[in-house]
Amino acid sequence: MTLPRAIVDEQGVHFETGVPVRFRFLRNTTKAPRMGARFQQNIEPAGRYMVHNETPGDVLPPWSTGMITFNTPLVILFNLVPNNPSYDASSWKAILHKEFKLRGKALSRYLQMLGYDGIVTVQVDTFSNGRLNLATREIVALPAIGKIPKRDPGDHGDIAPWQMTVEQFRTWSPWVPPEGYGGQSMTPAAAMALPKGEYETLFALGTYQDPWRLLEALGKGYEGSWPRSLHLIPAVHGNVPIWVYRASDVGDIIPGSYVTELREYAIAHGQTCIPGGRFKVYRLKVRPSELMTLGDPHEFIYVPDTPAEAHRRIVVKALRQKKRVPLHVLQEHGLRQA
Repeated sequence: MTLPRAIVDEQGVHFETGVPVRFRFLRNTTKAPRMGARFQQNIEPAGRYMVHNETPGDVLPPWSTGMITFNTPLVILFNLVPNNPSYDASSWKAILHKEFKLRGKALSRYLQMLGYDGIVTVQVDTFSNGRLNLATREIVALPAIGKIPKRDPGDHGDIAPWQMTVEQFRTWSPWVPPEGYGGQSMTPAAAMALPKGEYETLFALGTYQDPWRLLEALGKGYEGSWPRSLHLIPAVHGNVPIWVYRASDVGDIIPGSYVTELREYAIAHGQTCIPGGRFKVYRLKVRPSELMTLGDPHEFIYVPDTPAEAHRRIVVKALRQKKRVPLHVLQEHGLRQA
């Protein structure tokens, strides 16, 4: 489900998702009574609740006012249904709860991980003359909880690669299958730290005057039942992206992965080398210059030309799969959540 975002200009202040905003707030400092599901308090995110008011006048206790800044607000509809100020299945609280399966501090923590520091809700009202009115309703300043902790380089806990920054991704060292699995995978950090020019790539093989190394890498002389991949030679010479495949029971193709240009070879690898034969075949388009040769036909290590490009591929794939990518990660690549 795509979050119902909104944009509104109110009392000289512009509210838009991801756009820094500074405004005057008004809030009741008295702790709200517990009302359970009546106002959907049982599923709402934790934080300081307030409203926008640039001219509150004289404010007496328990009310307070002041200026606040959101660097990366999430601006969404208060309710999907116009003219509906109710807390029902279409309200913003219900939508966030349904989307992320979280509530309270856990929901606030996850929204912070996505890059947001505040929530601004917008009520839409329509009139018989066709006029549309947009106005802010509840505003929530997310509390300073659940920030991604600082860790040692390469230790990113349960953060998925598409939730990392490029720098975190560059030093990522997850568990990789041992050689007993039949491959020679490396950690992403190790692969991306390899000095350029100190290893051979499939593209480099295509630049040699004698073509036999390239032909061997693509299976020309292999005494097995595998098809040859000689049709890829023009792509290799032009460094045009080609599909590579990986059979794995631990995850998708990432830098350092043991890959092949032949899908049938990947399937056979999974059937013979992965315990129990429970695996999935993943694929990714990469340039021949990103395939480190292992000296055997059909076998390579994916070593991206740059960490940023490899990370962008993962983020783009996550977006296509409708995953929620943190705002700061999207901004790093100039991308937007659909």
